[in-house]
Amino acid sequence: MKRKITALFMASVMTLTMTACGDAPTETAPAIENEDQTQNLQEENGDTESVDAEEITITFWNAWVGSDGETLTQLVNQFNEENPYGIKVDMTITSSVTEMLQSGLPTGDAADLFLGDTGCINKYEGYLQSIDSIFDDTDLKKEDFLESYLERCYGEDGQIYGLPFQIAQMCLFYNKDLFEKNGLDPEAPPATWEEYEEYAEQITDASSNTFGSGLYYCFQAQTGAFLQRFGGLVVDYTEDGKMKVNLTGNQGLKDGMRYFYHMYKSGNNPYEKDIDSMMLAGQIGMMINGGWLKAGLDNAGVNYGIARVPVREGEKIDRYALSDMSNFYVTTCADEKETWAVKKFLEWWYTGADGVPIDDTANSRWSLEMGYIASYIPAINCDAYQADELLRDLSVAADAKDVETVLYCPAGSKCYTDASNAVIQMAEEWVYSDGSEETLDATLEIYQELIEESVIENYGEDLLDR
Repeated sequence: MKRKITALFMASVMTLTMTACGDAPTETAPAIENEDQTQNLQEENGDTESVDAEEITITFWNAWVGSDGETLTQLVNQFNEENPYGIKVDMTITSSVTEMLQSGLPTGDAADLFLGDTGCINKYEGYLQSIDSIFDDTDLKKEDFLESYLERCYGEDGQIYGLPFQIAQMCLFYNKDLFEKNGLDPEAPPATWEEYEEYAEQITDASSNTFGSGLYYCFQAQTGAFLQRFGGLVVDYTEDGKMKVNLTGNQGLKDGMRYFYHMYKSGNNPYEKDIDSMMLAGQIGMMINGGWLKAGLDNAGVNYGIARVPVREGEKIDRYALSDMSNFYVTTCADEKETWAVKKFLEWWYTGADGVPIDDTANSRWSLEMGYIASYIPAINCDAYQADELLRDLSVAADAKDVETVLYCPAGSKCYTDASNAVIQMAEEWVYSDGSEETLDATLEIYQELIEESVIENYGEDLLDR
């Protein structure tokens, strides 16, 4: 079994060895020949940089299909219409972004800008431009981004490779109708995992194929967030700078694994992989999910509520903001002019055109209209955001420091993909096992070794703390 799992695991986490698309562009803006146009744009910018009066087209790839893609298209079209620089954003929305990047980056034919998760920082190492200079070349300020989220945009070389686009915090979605039907207060969801188990038991009704809990072993972010609240990061740094894999000898993680197993074996949690559909059909009482906070509300005639994910007894609930996170990335395929234009687009995304209230910027509208919590402090503090009870209550405070926002590994770790894939395989194998202590120990040992192999492969054996 160990040999089979190892082969499957290593095949799923192989990364491409790539060479750069081209030389990294400089941050000097391109010059133009029309002096009148140059002067007008310089005065508007309040700086002395030169810009090209000819239209600059930048390509932008993302996978935001569906209604969120429609909103993103509207916002990009708005930028194309109102920006004074002659910049056109040519956006492609497709579910094939990963394949397009993997084939296009080595040949220099990939997009100038794309949206991807935090794992892209290492997945596409050598193909992403550091954008540290954006804080010098635009009106964007580093201190305007929540530090806990911006930290996830850094590479291990200490440079910033992305800017936060969307925070898809893990939240507790719960079926108010099922709460009321089973004598539970629909305005008081469980605050701890102990309460979650009690409520699940009360809601489950085998005769109607209704389940109190919708934990999902195939959902990386949910499973990672759940187990991390019990046992901490899968891979973490030691005081002497080495990397330690934290599966074996981790009592908190074992507690979480046992809880996870119990929810399935108790009959309060289905094994099916279509739990999302079951929830929308009103068959799931509670489910941990991320992304669109407004998704599912009034869908299929079911009344849903959204709350913070439960914590263990005695833990501070406000410390946790574990989440999926998507970032803007600039590739090395962008030339000097295109890099300058991308920075102007990103500046507009967060700050808007001159005189536009922060509530009406693209970044704020994306949060307010789509239901994603924000990482940009001016947006969090604006009146419209603060008036939205759901966003306000689920957001991290603008001055929050002691907040857990990383999943699996420290931000920028090259082991992120390996660790997340391992946890999903481990969780699925575990919930279908015999549940014995011996099996749990053996499972943790197998995946401990697999992730240690990843550390050695990415950092060398000397940096592994055994």
